[in-house]
Amino acid sequence: MNWHTDSMINRYACLRAIRIDLFYKNGTPRYVQPGHHQLELDIQLLMKNMMSLRAVVGYFWVIEWTEEHRYHAHAVFWLDGNRTQITYPWAAKAGELWSNITDREGWHHRCEYKEHYRANINIPVHYNDPGSITNIRQVLAYMTKIQQKEGLLLHGCNEVPERPLTGRPRLPLRLN
Repeated sequence: MNWHTDSMINRYACLRAIRIDLFYKNGTPRYVQPGHHQLELDIQLLMKNMMSLRAVVGYFWVIEWTEEHRYHAHAVFWLDGNRTQITYPWAAKAGELWSNITDREGWHHRCEYKEHYRANINIPVHYNDPGSITNIRQVLAYMTKIQQKEGLLLHGCNEVPERPLTGRPRLPLRLN
């Protein structure tokens, strides 16, 4: 996750993040499946569809298992902050796509900032602002916890394109 986050920050001057949890509705055929394979296929299709949207420039997802939700996923979508300053429409689009992809067997939860949280997902991530980078790492740390992984480290992320030669030159920010 840190490598992917660093790569995205080194590529894009300003990023906005959306975090969404993806589930299957209790009692549906997808919910009762014994494995994670259908979930993984559905997630990959969601990521492909989201990446076709102009402002969406990246993603990272991880699969977990709990008794209550069975196999489910946590996902972050990266938006180019130079193309959009608002995140809600993109989160709504992800939810709509998820519902369609899962034949209405899926539901989602958009993770929003609450006052008692240490970090705020609404703060834009600027490549030259270490505070904003520390903030997003705290927001995303929940996704990398080992609990609920059932011994499987199932995750995926986009390939980050090289930074174009046009524009102002800058040195990559080293955080690790």
